[in-house]
Parts: sequence; structure tokens; C-alpha cells
Amino acid sequence: MKTPEDLLLADAPTLRAEQSVYASIVERLVRLALGAIVVSFPAYVLGWLTPQWPLERLPLWWGLSAQRVAELAPPSGWPGPEVFVRPDLLSLAGIAALASAPALGLLGLIRRYQRRGDYMYLLICLSLVALLVVAAVAVPQRGH
Repeated sequence: MKTPEDLLLADAPTLRAEQSVYASIVERLVRLALGAIVVSFPAYVLGWLTPQWPLERLPLWWGLSAQRVAELAPPSGWPGPEVFVRPDLLSLAGIAALASAPALGLLGLIRRYQRRGDYMYLLICLSLVALLVVAAVAVPQRGH
């Protein structure tokens, strides 16, 4: 007689190799990103590390226009290795990694599809990555 677990496993779909590759890439990125966010939040709130945007000054900036905040803000741009010692920037890096995980997972499939000659899947992956990049770039430009 079959157990309930056997019946459930019999109906479970099998994963294709591409699904496993995509899932493992996304899982690693999500774990890394969530780790960065979980570590950086208490470091920021409790003041363990010096943030680029001091927590006690944030309420002063909330009522200002975006242009005025940009004038008063610390220099912008990619801080390089400084991101690892600035908890507010590390949390933003974690959020960026979360947002980019699906696109990077798709990019991880491209070489596999190319070797196999599955050019339609390759085109679909590239199209989806392009769509995600266009959507990410277009969002900040919308203005309020």
C-alpha cells in the first residue's frame, strides 16, 4: 500500500535542468541580499557603523524638495568598497541584488541554451532581461 507521501511524490512535476539552474542562481542571490539587509538594518538603526545618511537627520530632509535634498546630500555615485562599511548603502545594495536576481538568473541560462542550440529560449531570456532593464531604468525617470 502506498503512503500519502508516495502519492504526493508521484504527482509532483519533475524539474528540468534549466529550472534547477535558474532556481539555484536566484536562491543564492536572494540569500546574499537578505543577509546584507538583515545585517545592515540593525547596524544602521543602532549606530554600529557610520552611515552616509545619518538617521537623526532624516526627518529634516523629509519636508524638502528632491532638488534641495540633492544639494544638501553627500556626494552621490557608486562608493566602491565603502558600501560594505556604510550600513545604509549596504541595505540599498541588498535591495538592488534582490531586484536583479530574476535577470541574473535568466542570464545564467543563456550559455546553456546557446550550447544546446535552443535559440528561441535564448531569445526569450535576452528579451526578458532587456525588458527588466528597461523597466528598471524607466521607473526613476517618471517624475512626480
